Amino acid sequence: HEGKTIHQFSDRWSTPPRYAVPAGALTDKPRTIEATRYFRAACRDIASATNERTAIAALLPPGVVCGHTISVERSPGQRPNAQALVLIALFNSFPFDWLLRLKAASHVSLYILAELPVPHLPSDAQRLLAHLALRLCCNHPGFAPLWREQLGDNWREAWRGPIWPVIPNEQVRWGLRGAIDAVIAQCYGLSRVHYERILAGFSHKSFPDAPARG
Repeated sequence: HEGKTIHQFSDRWSTPPRYAVPAGALTDKPRTIEATRYFRAACRDIASATNERTAIAALLPPGVVCGHTISVERSPGQRPNAQALVLIALFNSFPFDWLLRLKAASHVSLYILAELPVPHLPSDAQRLLAHLALRLCCNHPGFAPLWREQLGDNWREAWRGPIWPVIPNEQVRWGLRGAIDAVIAQCYGLSRVHYERILAGFSHKSFPDAPARG
């Protein structure tokens, strides 16, 4: 994967991965091999405050390696997958993106991300964010093991399943993203007026109705 092959909540974007790496080429990188056994949170490195969105994060399935234009977890085995899902929900939210724009220029480096304030997320908020991010990220059968790990055989979507992507309807996807943004805005302690100002700082070209759903 490269930065341009992912987008928010999606490891399948308009540009597909161009390279395959033989397993034998990684024999001198045991930490990399170990990390590829897990689902991992990843964030695009190349960005700009003038783009529609600056923070672009996705969950990568096992078996994936990344180029230098993606920042990816190095020790995913030390945390539950739900934590990675919460992190992706936070990164892709408008409040977090607005904060990132104050710091980022052409790169979303790890040291920049480490400096950004993260709100206190109560346990119930974390569970909701993880669940919403799970539904948005499970876009193909490679995520089936994660779905089973998080929800077992439960399937309560409006359409028969399991199907991939779990949420094929863009209107429904934006509704879920609006719920994520609302929860995170509340956790940051934003008033409605402050949140409206944040939303006004983005173009919303991909979904012009986004401010009305905030």
